[in-house]
Amino acid sequence: YYYYRHGKEIGLVYLRAGYTPRDYPTDAEWKGREILECSMAIKCPSIDLHLVTFKIFQEHFGQKDFLEKYLTPAECAKLREFLTDFWSLKDKTKEAEENIKKAIEHPEEYVVKSHREGGGNNYYMEELRKVLMEGQKDWNTLQSLFLMEKIATTQVNTHVPVSYTHLTLPTNREV
Repeated sequence: YYYYRHGKEIGLVYLRAGYTPRDYPTDAEWKGREILECSMAIKCPSIDLHLVTFKIFQEHFGQKDFLEKYLTPAECAKLREFLTDFWSLKDKTKEAEENIKKAIEHPEEYVVKSHREGGGNNYYMEELRKVLMEGQKDWNTLQSLFLMEKIATTQVNTHVPVSYTHLTLPTNREV
């Protein structure tokens, strides 16, 4: 169905919130999201894209044989070109301890992320080292975190339309 506000049909919904439980404190907020999702408006991000940004999905995409349940070997190989290593720190395993050690030694190559979405919840460089070193002493502080290899970026020119012309600006592209 169509969503109207002040008698005008809404064509585009750009979501700057909805990434944390705090954004949905009552049933009213959930109902509002449902109305938007069921409308004909273009959603940015769409609910399916919104969900795949959740860390739990990212973790599963990196697990051996997970993608193979749903995709052909060729599709898996192509998709893995765009994935980076991603580990949950929920459980104290040998692999987790080894990855933490590598990240402490080379913090420029990693980022620590929480389950929370929407940015602003990440740890880099010295802050990353501090969080991980504290976690080695008390693993409970790490259980809601993920360790991820940093995404490599390259600089490319982007063309931005402005008042019947365009600007060419350098931007970073994740590869």
